[in-house]
Amino acid sequence: GHLSPLEVFAKLRSVFKVLHQHLLDTPLGPCEGEEGEETDPRPVLAEVLGNVVWKKMSDCLICDCLVHSIPSNSSQLAQYKEVIKATEDFEKALKDMKFLPEDSMDLLTYARNVNCHFANKKCQDVIVAARNLMTSEIHNTVKVTPDSLLTLPSLPASGAGDQSKLPKEPELLCKQVANLENKTRLSRQTFSFPTCRISNSVQRLMALAYQTLQEASASTDQCCIQLFYLVRNIFHLFCDVVPMYHKEHLQKLPQLAAIHHNNCMYIAHHLLTLGHQFRSQLSDGTATFVDLVPGFRKLGTKCFLAQMRVQKEELLERLFTSRNFSNLDDEDNYFVANRAVRQVLHQLKRLGKIWQDVLPVNIYCRAMGTLLNTALVEIISRVIALEDISAENADRLHALCKTVVDEG
Repeated sequence: GHLSPLEVFAKLRSVFKVLHQHLLDTPLGPCEGEEGEETDPRPVLAEVLGNVVWKKMSDCLICDCLVHSIPSNSSQLAQYKEVIKATEDFEKALKDMKFLPEDSMDLLTYARNVNCHFANKKCQDVIVAARNLMTSEIHNTVKVTPDSLLTLPSLPASGAGDQSKLPKEPELLCKQVANLENKTRLSRQTFSFPTCRISNSVQRLMALAYQTLQEASASTDQCCIQLFYLVRNIFHLFCDVVPMYHKEHLQKLPQLAAIHHNNCMYIAHHLLTLGHQFRSQLSDGTATFVDLVPGFRKLGTKCFLAQMRVQKEELLERLFTSRNFSNLDDEDNYFVANRAVRQVLHQLKRLGKIWQDVLPVNIYCRAMGTLLNTALVEIISRVIALEDISAENADRLHALCKTVVDEG
């Protein structure tokens, strides 16, 4: 670990004190060849040494000491006053020893600008953490339900602070308005996110966004703005990094495509209200993330529809080997057609097992219904296209169709 600035400054002051007593307080003699009486006092050795080494020394103290003392969260900012005081005392001690000129404030300026450094450090730490989450495995999932709650910061009650400005309605009018309410009430889960599976990393990413906004609400105005845009940049980064980093897996693995779809919809769901939840705490109350919602919905939908097209092509390719269901009285033709149908059913069953526990129920039903319909339409169109169907062919076609109905 790194020593605290208080320890470093205390040890340096001890060293400089000894040097000053025995060496640095020595006035420099006249240069060789100088004549005449001295009108100005000669500089002491400390002044000359300070002019030579202080620039590098101050840079070293900032980069190797003060940088590491910048707080990691806003709750520690108040304690940083101790570091600022120690820095001020250290510079004053060096000025008293004439090691520094009176107008030198390199260390103190850096220490006093702690809010800016805190914001920069926070931005860097959060971006690194966010990118690590985005590049982690998608298939590590957690199940979310309408009752699942992301840990949220304490938020003010709706309209808090503005109650005095609202006109107080007569009690009678309130009762009349209450009587006009529609008796049909919406379910408490109407606007809830449906039951499905999302990546554990995405759930942690949203928690990181909430935590950063909570830090922003407790920071200075400038720091608050910087952290707000940091959170927006996290979501922009997600749209750029995840589709490219996981591109191959999203194209080849239907389970990951479904999870990525859910991830995008989960983020979009939170973005709808994220700015609203912090509107009273963030500067100007103009913070919003709603404009990012369509992009995330499009990102998730695009990925899943691409996977649907892949699955459709595989279904049609399998049925293409069925030899158009013609001449099924020939054992070889019947074997090929029966194999094609069973391969289609096997693919649909496999997708059903993969997606059933992952996708929301409505999306799952629509996806599986669409793929089954694609297979049925292809089978029916090939049967209808047959010009002549013998009795034996009809029996075997019926057997194939019955297999689809029974097992599909």
